[in-house]
Amino acid sequence: LAGNEERISDLIKRAGGLKQKGFAAGAVLIRKTYRDLSESDATLVNTKTNLSNAQSGKSSAILSSSDTSVINDLYKEQKPVGIQLEAILQKPGSSDDLFLLEGDILKVPKQLQTIQTFGAVNVPKQIVYYEGIGFRDALKESGRYSINASKKNSYVIYPNGQVRKTKNFLFFRFYPHIKPGTEIYVSAKRPKQKLSTGEVIGIVSSLTSLVSILILLINSQK
Repeated sequence: LAGNEERISDLIKRAGGLKQKGFAAGAVLIRKTYRDLSESDATLVNTKTNLSNAQSGKSSAILSSSDTSVINDLYKEQKPVGIQLEAILQKPGSSDDLFLLEGDILKVPKQLQTIQTFGAVNVPKQIVYYEGIGFRDALKESGRYSINASKKNSYVIYPNGQVRKTKNFLFFRFYPHIKPGTEIYVSAKRPKQKLSTGEVIGIVSSLTSLVSILILLINSQK
């Protein structure tokens, strides 16, 4: 990093801007997230010591530098951060223009030309994107919903990592907008659990008993 207050727009500017085929709408910031090991934090130290000992079979001891390295690696991950690079480039320094941290990776893909369907559709596939293609158009291209589809639980993931769900209001369903590179997911319904033989016998026995009681009540009133 060039400094402690370098933003995404500063990095793009320092790199000479986006290439002609750079797809700003699909840009993703990959950020490492981890729990810092602080020797002054006794609780954290003890927790990580126990974790290290459990893995290595050692008795309780103060963390060594090698233990510290191993444990920090265990707690370290890379996670995508959904950003709006187009908005960032239009208005540098805005709230969308995040400050960069050491180890951040900014990925800007080439112009994407397809979308893709996943999950409970009859033919999950890649589909050529065209201006105006909608959620239902993509479903038609994929053979529509499969028999076990949960229509109300469908959602999309945009190339920058942002997620948008299908919204339901009364009898209406509102689908998210489709952009180049969008991934469309249709969730499947959970299979209904069949009754066991014992449960069926129990239900039949209960109904039989209920019918017998009703017959007795009717006969007693004659």
